[in-house]
Amino acid sequence: MSRKPAYPVKKLVGMTEEMSERISDYRFGNRLGSENEAIRQLLEKGLASIEEAEN
Repeated sequence: MSRKPAYPVKKLVGMTEEMSERISDYRFGNRLGSENEAIRQLLEKGLASIEEAEN
């Protein structure tokens, strides 16, 4: 029996070198295991900030 993937939706995103470096800095500063996890966390924080600002 195969398991469902934890993150079934995949996106390919272009970014500047500066953005890539900032994501890496965030990853290492927060001791995250992968760049993907850093990107997920940053997206969650950004979306939460937008929702908070709208309310």
